[in-house]
Amino acid sequence: TKTQWSELAITALIGDYFNEEDRHKYMSRQGLAIGIGGIIFITTGGLLAEIHWSYPFAIYLAPILFLPLLIPNLYEPQRTHAHSASIDLPPVALWPVYLSAFFSMLIFYMLPTQLPYLVVNVLHGSPSSIGILIGFSMFINALTSMQYARIKKRLSYAMIFALAFGFFSLGLLIISQVSSVFELYFSSGFIGIGFGLIIVNVNAWFLSLVEPARR
Repeated sequence: TKTQWSELAITALIGDYFNEEDRHKYMSRQGLAIGIGGIIFITTGGLLAEIHWSYPFAIYLAPILFLPLLIPNLYEPQRTHAHSASIDLPPVALWPVYLSAFFSMLIFYMLPTQLPYLVVNVLHGSPSSIGILIGFSMFINALTSMQYARIKKRLSYAMIFALAFGFFSLGLLIISQVSSVFELYFSSGFIGIGFGLIIVNVNAWFLSLVEPARR
């Protein structure tokens, strides 16, 4: 989709604009922006869904407001064609990143796609409570993403994945046992921590392995 292509382009530019240490700091801010966007847009989407099912799609018009800021500030970086030490990196070395990214996205979309059925059909909650729950998860996501650069100084990429999947597992375990909408806030908090670590870590790990010429 166009959204996925834009995300790929942004990730490539981040790799071109920053060295590894600065990249971690920037990605912490990017994760914060993703979390804040989730709070605003997903919560708003839940409220709009109570009016009409099609209204949440209007939120996709919001990025137009950012064009005046993007156009003068984005630039094409100078590219180096020098061969780096990673140019002979075998494809198999990237499989841990690919598999981690696959399972991360699988779990990432589990909350917004499956939680509404649990809230409305099983726990008899309202559509607005779905948006609030996911918004709460994104709030925890934002707080966690802010700390990514500090966490990365102490842990490896693989260790961060293990930590994030551990929080995911705890959150999903709580979901399997809930009997009310209120109890879902506990699970959403743990899943939000996992979100905050995993989304940033996927891109940061990948960019650390692939040399500039192949981005």
